[in-house]
Amino acid sequence: MDTQNSDSRIDAMADQHLRPISRLTSPPSSATYRDTTTNNLDWQIDLAVHEQIRRYRETSEGFTDPTTLGLHDYSPFLHILLSAFRLEPSDVKSCSKYLGNRLDLLTRLQSAYASNKFIELRSLFSPDDFRPAPVKLYDSIPLSRSANNSNKSNDLKDSFELTYEGDLPQLFKNSLNKNARSIARLSAANRAHNKSISIIQSSGMGKSRLVDETSNLLFTIPINLRETITQGALTYPPADANLRAYFDYSGNISDKVMQAEHAIFLSALFDAVAPLAENFKQDMTAVEQAMKWAEWLKEGQTTMSVGSNRRNLYNDVVIEARERLSKVKTVLIEYNTEPEEIPMDIDALPTALKTRLSEDKTTAMEIDTTLMESNATSMTTGPPMKADNLMKTDAAPMGMKTTVTMARSPIKVLLEPGVLYSLFSALGKSWSRLQKALATDDKGHVNDNMCFVYFDEAHGLTKPPPKVGPLCRMSSYHNLCKVLVELCDKPVFFIFLSTNSNLQQLAPSPYDHPSLRVSQGYGIFPAFTELPFDVFVESAMRKLARDKVSLANVCTADIMSRFGRSMWFAHHRLWLNQQQEEGTPVPVQQRVKHIFLFALDKISAHGIEKKYGASGLAAIGTRVGINFDSSTRSSNLMETKLVESHMRVVYAIPEHREYMRTGSPSEPILAEAAGRRLSELDGKIMEAGPKILAESCQKGFIARGERGELCGRLLLTIAHDLAIPKGLDAQDPNYHRPIPVIDFLCALFAKSHRSTVLGATPINSDPSTSLNDPLALGKRFENAYVSFSHFELARDSNVLGASLLQYSLIRGCAIQAKEGQVSIDAVIPIHMGGVTDMITSSTMSAINVQFKNRKDVKYCTVDRSITVPDVGQPVITIVFELGDESLRPARVHAEKLRDGKPQDASDDLHYLLVSRGHGPETFGVVDARTRPWYDIILGTGDVMDDFPRADEPELVDYVKQMMPLRDEHTTKHLTVLDTPATEYHEEFDD
Repeated sequence: MDTQNSDSRIDAMADQHLRPISRLTSPPSSATYRDTTTNNLDWQIDLAVHEQIRRYRETSEGFTDPTTLGLHDYSPFLHILLSAFRLEPSDVKSCSKYLGNRLDLLTRLQSAYASNKFIELRSLFSPDDFRPAPVKLYDSIPLSRSANNSNKSNDLKDSFELTYEGDLPQLFKNSLNKNARSIARLSAANRAHNKSISIIQSSGMGKSRLVDETSNLLFTIPINLRETITQGALTYPPADANLRAYFDYSGNISDKVMQAEHAIFLSALFDAVAPLAENFKQDMTAVEQAMKWAEWLKEGQTTMSVGSNRRNLYNDVVIEARERLSKVKTVLIEYNTEPEEIPMDIDALPTALKTRLSEDKTTAMEIDTTLMESNATSMTTGPPMKADNLMKTDAAPMGMKTTVTMARSPIKVLLEPGVLYSLFSALGKSWSRLQKALATDDKGHVNDNMCFVYFDEAHGLTKPPPKVGPLCRMSSYHNLCKVLVELCDKPVFFIFLSTNSNLQQLAPSPYDHPSLRVSQGYGIFPAFTELPFDVFVESAMRKLARDKVSLANVCTADIMSRFGRSMWFAHHRLWLNQQQEEGTPVPVQQRVKHIFLFALDKISAHGIEKKYGASGLAAIGTRVGINFDSSTRSSNLMETKLVESHMRVVYAIPEHREYMRTGSPSEPILAEAAGRRLSELDGKIMEAGPKILAESCQKGFIARGERGELCGRLLLTIAHDLAIPKGLDAQDPNYHRPIPVIDFLCALFAKSHRSTVLGATPINSDPSTSLNDPLALGKRFENAYVSFSHFELARDSNVLGASLLQYSLIRGCAIQAKEGQVSIDAVIPIHMGGVTDMITSSTMSAINVQFKNRKDVKYCTVDRSITVPDVGQPVITIVFELGDESLRPARVHAEKLRDGKPQDASDDLHYLLVSRGHGPETFGVVDARTRPWYDIILGTGDVMDDFPRADEPELVDYVKQMMPLRDEHTTKHLTVLDTPATEYHEEFDD
């Protein structure tokens, strides 16, 4: 079969039948649209299936034979068909199980695949086995867009529209429906006060893509408020510049004025969308209407700007909103205040104001009305008004305090007290008009959502007002949430997307939320953080299985990009496609950087000066893994910064929102970028690494119990980098690459210990002084490699075993054992063979590591069978006694079987190295200049480390007296018991 001719035939059909949708001024009637899609349904399904096979072939290396299905092709092929027919199940695993029970279908599937005629298969699938399903794994994009959606992407728009993997959009929709239903059944103490949720996650995790895909399942109004980006930086989707200007509040306006603006905007938005939605409603299901609406909005959209339909719609909304807003009477007043110190945490403000406001029996929410009734006049009838007893203050960082000084500041307030109620009533009517224009889902719950409105890049809404005071104490986001209370009983849900994980801004405390007074609920829906990760790992494994699983093949940008967030793979494929373009060069403004440079920009916050300073900590955290101390505010703020600007990932935000659970999960591309960022710092990783961690310890960022292991992982990572060859090509991995075990060990330990290390023999063997001894470590591991650019936390013990250890080697990460793991704190996988030799479980060995930060050194036993149970395979264990600073000369030695201990056969090829101390006498990765930083990292962390007068011994003694169970106290006081009573005369004795 000639696949090229077949592709041309399909594309020609697409060109003939796919017509642009009319512009905003003349949307298509649903009847016309329905007739067109019905008449051409057969060819559209064939087109969609053919197109998805082509996409799958390019991204996952499946369907390699254009005429014959391979053994592993049947399940994804069935899934593509079910997606096109809009039937469930919604995952490939379910399809595989189904085919296991229906082997009779294989011949029909093969015939359809060879002929490119798929609609005939529709009758094979019984309604009893499959139910209608709107989610499509391989075709989340409407059918009429599929012809233009090829994996041969040449810009960010094409990459964004590549096949969506997984069923998260449906799960997200279901989750928000569950939230909506809860409002009708939970008590006020547990009920949310409005229907809104925040998606908080770092860059590139797929926030925008998730809501974009969800818009194909439920009618969605998208709003993108992205601020102007750094010149040369490419982003997608494009921003709604007209709406961003509307929400840009530079003046000083009261909270109630801002609420009026938000209510008017939403009302104008619903009124503008309603007639357009009506044109997509007739004879349409809710899903069909959502898809056609989403498609219409995206028509004409490019990498740089939204399409004319969307732009014109929002222009009309803004014009109408401003027209309505002009009819709302406002007045400028001035206010002053006595000097006072108040906390500037937005959530704490109401408490700080309570006493003052209670004198007038008013609240911050009612004060507009109080002022207007007492002494307001129109802007046109006289100069700005003055109001006493009102505060004016400069905004300060959250949780900080500022001194308020006597000042005057004009502020716009509402003239008519009852206007908000009228605007809220109008908002409800506007929503009702839109609701009537939306198709209903007969199978849904009565309280399910009918519409989503999402605000992408919502962190701009969280900025505090220019002058915080009782009239304007809330951000635009908080005021918008107050307006959304009025829609709480409506089937519309609002979604806010942001990288900003400042919980005080995006997730205000439910006990002091500005909307609480008028709310029927006290809660806030927990932030949504779960987004796709490791989507393309299986495709990496299939590619390696077809080629060869070797270190040379796994340490490539292509394989590396398939681990972690999907953005890496999409960007890498886009870069490859742009490099392969001949004759039609990509415009400069659409060209993307090489994946390593792109990742370097991401972890470095694109060089933005005010954010750039934390990039060093972000880089070292990506490579060695850092657990932040969730009990300190400074630590929480640093985590927030790293999530917002430096790619750290949010695992979860608890419902109480006091802290976050964050981390740096294994991403080879990001680890490579982190290595490059550290190489740019003064002293590179050897100096910058310990300095950054020492400063972080001093600032209270890092949990004290974590520091010994953290120090050990840093030493190992520095040794890794020092063993890397110099002068590597910038487009090749510089840090994510294999290095010989011998080179790694020689870099780790001081030169004076190299003969000890390389000449070490197993625990059960006699000591040797010859490096040529066949049992010598240097001989046994002379053709062995490690390959780790970063550490990843093992969530269970099973991944440490040799049968699974090869996965970590393929991924290029060493393993940080989970807390409580017996015998081992970290594992570095070893490949016993060359870089082009096949990696299998039988070639796996390991360096098992224990980190101890203690002065009283004790003999350690390490169970090698945890990682390498094969007693015929040599294995290395290193015990780091980081706290032992005794002057014994043997800083590094090979441990032997202790006298009187029976031999264990598992130790016949078990090499146990013990190092003492953490200075240059022990390690080749530490010098005299960096040694003090390690002292700080490994500090005991007791009270005296935080006592500011620790250099004054007499005052230190007074502090120690408050710690009764100290040796010097107990000895001194017990001595009194042994002294004859006649030697003492106590003035307090009777």
